[in-house]
Amino acid sequence: MPARPPGERTRGLRAPGSGVRAPADLHNCATASPPSPGPAGARWTSTALRWVILVRSGLRRCPTGRGRPYVTPHSSPFGSVGERRLQDHLGNTERADAFYGRQVQPQLTPRMRRFIQQQTMVFLSTADARGECDSTFRAGPPGFVVDLDRHTLTYPEYRGNGVMASAGNITENPHVGMLFMDFTHHHIGLHVNGTARLRTDEEQRYAHPHLRTDTAPGRRPELWVHITVEEAYVHCSKHIPHLEPAPRPRLSPDERPKDAEYFVAPRPSAPPAGVPGSHEEETHDRCLPGLPLAAPVRSGQGRG
Repeated sequence: MPARPPGERTRGLRAPGSGVRAPADLHNCATASPPSPGPAGARWTSTALRWVILVRSGLRRCPTGRGRPYVTPHSSPFGSVGERRLQDHLGNTERADAFYGRQVQPQLTPRMRRFIQQQTMVFLSTADARGECDSTFRAGPPGFVVDLDRHTLTYPEYRGNGVMASAGNITENPHVGMLFMDFTHHHIGLHVNGTARLRTDEEQRYAHPHLRTDTAPGRRPELWVHITVEEAYVHCSKHIPHLEPAPRPRLSPDERPKDAEYFVAPRPSAPPAGVPGSHEEETHDRCLPGLPLAAPVRSGQGRG
């Protein structure tokens, strides 16, 4: 790469085909590695390529490649490297710092804890060791996600469809994201991010004997997900729809397919009883239930 005259700064270079312009100050960190060919004969600078890779991967390293931590002028400890770079590039630094400074908390505030105690549902995101994500939904009576203290949440996992996607991911990668949403009253949301580990029912109740036993009458948790809170912050109400609680309508099989056949082709009909080749009665027509909502609402647990 030709040497750049001392003091020269490029105002920003668009990586071919990326649609993203790298911040100008990153060009002063360019290494001497040769550029690689881009599409249609265009050429990438090594710094532009490194910048795109760093933003996409979220690596907390300086683009010089010398192993120094990347330092930003932001005052808040919150926010990923990718967030910070894009905030700088798009001119959102002050707004983001104001949000981090007031809204993002390193623990649950008393108001957050009261909010969680009232919620009957939560959306959960996990990822495996390769970073491949899964999202799911959990539901139960108010407070089924238990705030053990301002740093800790826990909730039970019941027998579901046997896939164990979320719990399996946690065994590889403990980072989880939770989103509690109030659709019916205050129309507000709460993000909680942290790390999780799995505990047996016996272990969790021994450590926390005050845990409720009636969250799912007649059922016993297979596991508990024990979450250490790292950050929590508001989800604004602007686009949260209003939903009215109501009894679930009962639809006939002609109006609504079974859960296990809703998105896939129905299974072939079994031969009548007594006909050669017939099988015992099918016992898994529907997805196995997960965490129940208060009657008459059925379980909200899916794959995870």
